[in-house]
Amino acid sequence: MNIAARMELAKLKEKAELAKQRTLQMQLELMRLDQENTTAGSPTELESDSVINRNVTYDPDSAIGKQITIFLRQVKLIARPLQLLGSANYAMWKESILSQVESVKAHFILNNKEIKSPSEGEGKIFWEQQNEWLYSYMWASVSPQARMHVDTQHDRIAYNLWQQLEARFQRPLEEERRELWIQLASLKAKDCKDDREYIQKFQDLRMRLAKIGFIMEKWQLIDLFYNGLSKQYRDFLQLKIEKQRESKGKAVTLDIDIAIDEIITRLPKEKEKEPEASGGNRGFHKNLTRDKSPTRGRSRRRSQRRSKSRSQRRSKSRSRKRRSSCNHTQNNSQEPQCGYCNSPRHPEHNCWLKHPEKAPPGWKEENLHHIEHYRVKNASSTSLAVFAGPRTAGNVYGFHTDAAL
Repeated sequence: MNIAARMELAKLKEKAELAKQRTLQMQLELMRLDQENTTAGSPTELESDSVINRNVTYDPDSAIGKQITIFLRQVKLIARPLQLLGSANYAMWKESILSQVESVKAHFILNNKEIKSPSEGEGKIFWEQQNEWLYSYMWASVSPQARMHVDTQHDRIAYNLWQQLEARFQRPLEEERRELWIQLASLKAKDCKDDREYIQKFQDLRMRLAKIGFIMEKWQLIDLFYNGLSKQYRDFLQLKIEKQRESKGKAVTLDIDIAIDEIITRLPKEKEKEPEASGGNRGFHKNLTRDKSPTRGRSRRRSQRRSKSRSQRRSKSRSRKRRSSCNHTQNNSQEPQCGYCNSPRHPEHNCWLKHPEKAPPGWKEENLHHIEHYRVKNASSTSLAVFAGPRTAGNVYGFHTDAAL
């Protein structure tokens, strides 16, 4: 390739690069304008799409591009944060945000108070992506009412938004501490469903006080816990106190965590929740509870019905077989016995085995083998009577024989 051709190729490459840069700048500008237009809207959806659209500013196949791609996949899996309504739920909102962003390793921006990337080059690109996602994640969780009291952040720095929300909605620390203390001091087991719920609420308030920097003394915790328990478990703790007592002039302070663990092991097992009975059909709902699921209950009842139906069919079949030998007719004639099948319950002219056309519908098909058996039996007995001559006494194969035969 000659020099002129190489120069021409270099110019074409330079023009293509410039065109690519202009395209990227236009896309970024359009996204920025679109973001400014949507900041006043309702935060019904997280603004993660704008972060994904910014992927054009880096090479997805590079090392940093793959790292960003993994990060963006991870953030799609985290749950939506609690919506910030105002000062009333700011503490809970803050805890929710911190727990979620920590799961994707983006919490360091808030903890380190970073307003710009601490590194340059590819590290800066990754930090910008994390910062952009964190800003969008927090801003989407702010309710429209709360946004009215917040200035729009044009720089889109996550920590600046964090500070502004904290300054606007965080209550004075002493007020939050006072409220938690009052709740903890007034907590009683009698006001809860049971001692298990009381312990759960006690531990929650204790942890919330510790998170804002107020760790209570051991004697304060055990005294509050003891005072709120039901009498049964207060007596249990009192026995432990008496065992450890050396003198009345020295107070006994139980370990709060050990005391809670020992009481939890003595709590009754949690009952399975039963569905509320509608009307008076309590038995039906008890069956549902025992079966643990309506589907399993229906399946079991169907199985019971099938089993009952099978037993009924077997019982009817046995009854029909018994009737096949005696026919269950109530017409007792003067003849004491059927000469055809030896049954004492019917005369020979009413015998269904001899006259199956008199039987009910379906009986003949079910008893064909009996009909054939007695037909062959009686036919053979007739032949024997003819060839053997008269017999003086007895009944041969169901026939009354006499000297006349």
